[in-house]
Amino acid sequence: THVPRDIFEDHLRALQAEKYHLCIIETMAEGCFPVRIHLYDLSNGLAKQLSPMLLGKTLEGIWHTGIVVYGHEYFYSGGSGIMKLPPGATPAGSPQQVIEMGETHVPRDIS
Repeated sequence: THVPRDIFEDHLRALQAEKYHLCIIETMAEGCFPVRIHLYDLSNGLAKQLSPMLLGKTLEGIWHTGIVVYGHEYFYSGGSGIMKLPPGATPAGSPQQVIEMGETHVPRDIS
């Protein structure tokens, strides 16, 4: 039987969210830490709007990422190097997208 792509993707997202929530519960007991990527468009949509006129092709965004693990977001910040802040509190504002990557069992003190 063929399952429409949108139904399949919705089901996959639900399974990933369930696994993520189980990992959060397990974090305190066994050391399972969820890992997410925060994806930011530093142009706030202007790249997509202006790039066809300026470059002759469309850029979807000017992308920057942060890795969220152990309750912090780690990201690169120019001359300051690698920074650590609470998730979503970076100078880039709110993430355009959050990507669930799975979990790590590496203890926080080793990282």
